[in-house]
Amino acid sequence: AIASASISALAPSVSTDQASYTAGEDVVVTWSGLTQVTDRIVIVPDGAAYGAIGDWVYSNGTQTLPGGATAAGSHTFTAGSTGDYRARLLRQVN
Repeated sequence: AIASASISALAPSVSTDQASYTAGEDVVVTWSGLTQVTDRIVIVPDGAAYGAIGDWVYSNGTQTLPGGATAAGSHTFTAGSTGDYRARLLRQVN
């Protein structure tokens, strides 16, 4: 007999602690479901092309490449100038 099992994979997610911010305010970005060492969390102007890098961190919350993927975490960025921005996951394939 063949046993069956249900397997589900969690899609990566990135979220912020508020919907809007004023310049200079702390922006807490939280992520989960990351799987690649080179995954980056970036804050870019709304409408920026995929791959655009503004303020960023690797999945370990620093700009130093980690030794392994960090699946979940958070980092506090500082809100920039007035405008619309997005927090995104940037997957970089080597």
